[in-house]
Amino acid sequence: TLLLLGRVRENSELLLSGWCCSRTHTVEIMAVLLRERFEEHGYAVAKSRLTSEQVDEARRRLKSLDHGKIPPAQLFCDTKGDLSTLKQIQHLHRHEPWFDELAKTMLEPLAAELLACPVTLQNVQFFNKNPGVSKATPPHQDGFYFNIQPLEAVTMWVALDDSDEHNGCVWYTQGSCSQGLRPHQASGVLGFSQCCTDYGPEDEAKEIPMRASPGDVISHHALMLHRAGANTTADRARRAIGAVYYASGVVVDEAKHKAYQEQLSKKLASEGKI
Repeated sequence: TLLLLGRVRENSELLLSGWCCSRTHTVEIMAVLLRERFEEHGYAVAKSRLTSEQVDEARRRLKSLDHGKIPPAQLFCDTKGDLSTLKQIQHLHRHEPWFDELAKTMLEPLAAELLACPVTLQNVQFFNKNPGVSKATPPHQDGFYFNIQPLEAVTMWVALDDSDEHNGCVWYTQGSCSQGLRPHQASGVLGFSQCCTDYGPEDEAKEIPMRASPGDVISHHALMLHRAGANTTADRARRAIGAVYYASGVVVDEAKHKAYQEQLSKKLASEGKI
């Protein structure tokens, strides 16, 4: 395995995109390469982590969800009350057990590998950028929302559609993980309530687009500064499943987190957004 690792490290894209020598060696080497990339850059991409059958099943399960049973504070639409503009569902794993199983069997082992410790699942989300009506996601760090110490967490983003610059792919600011938690303020954007206040041209110059195909899993550290553009296409959705994992042993400021969520729900309700 070590010999094979040395041979493929120089061209790791071959392995990360599905190249293999044997199933056992592929799994072992891929885990090492993904963890190395995550530790160095704050993000990693596992190509085709989900099969086409799993992607199709995820789409089917989403389509058959009973939205009437989901609390309004966990279901966001670009146009309030219009489910054809559904953009986000929080705690999806509580409303459809299939996604809980997916998160625990397919994603959790990868999260544990990337953080190099046992992890706990915190949330599974559905994201969509609807053609023509979606808004840009402001630059932010997920860690600002989490209220945990130490700030060791990973967000995983599972593409259900092809994602690129035209329909709102994610953009990462390279090197931002080494800068610590940056200042944020209210964004006014439904589903992404905070934005980084000192984001500027230097950050934009370091950005890279995270293009993805259905089944790809993009993972980033809680300190990674990232954003996403609006979907400017006429007919291409940009659906994805998100999953958040905390490293074992982190301490959550439960009072602060609860107070923020309650304040946010009241604010969104008063503004007529939920």
